[in-house]
Amino acid sequence: MTDRVQKAEAFLRKTLFSADSILRTSSEQTMYRFEHSLRVAALGQRVARAEGLDDEALAISCLLHDLAYSVYDPVLDWREHGRISAKLARPFVETLGFPVETQLAVLAGIALHVDLRAEPPYERTVFTQSVCDCDNIDRFDAHRLFDNLFDFDFRARTRQERLAFIREQLRLAEGAEQFRMATPTAQALWLDRLAFQREYFTRLQSQIALAPD
Repeated sequence: MTDRVQKAEAFLRKTLFSADSILRTSSEQTMYRFEHSLRVAALGQRVARAEGLDDEALAISCLLHDLAYSVYDPVLDWREHGRISAKLARPFVETLGFPVETQLAVLAGIALHVDLRAEPPYERTVFTQSVCDCDNIDRFDAHRLFDNLFDFDFRARTRQERLAFIREQLRLAEGAEQFRMATPTAQALWLDRLAFQREYFTRLQSQIALAPD
């Protein structure tokens, strides 16, 4: 971990766990957002190193992509949270000593990661789209699978409710196959996560179907 990445992680922690931020959400949700950002950054470094991108810059962009969760209402402003996060990150990113073009790439990755739209000077590139890719890969990885089961209170549900939930998860995984990542590395990681989801829920579905009504 470089000095810049360490500083970005410390800035993320300070921002998300500030007193004002904690008042807006639960400490559990804040910890989830922090850990999610760490996982996305690890994916960013993996993709960058395989694809010849700037792994330090991409890791920082991934770390800071969800800063907006410290200040906004996700129900009202979810689609804007990338652009809000970029505004919050900009003063910090400008202190890191990156060349201007690298600063812009880091901020563009943050701003674009929700819907791949942002105003100039932010541009959509393989680098900037990779933040979105890594965010989405984590959304279909093992931890999110666990979170979805926990949030649904799977154990407490009826057999039919469980089966309906599983069918929905399989439908989402099947639909997600059409998404195309910006790099071959991200595409391979994406398809691996979808295959894992399908295998897990297909096995779970078969086991639950054996139980009597």
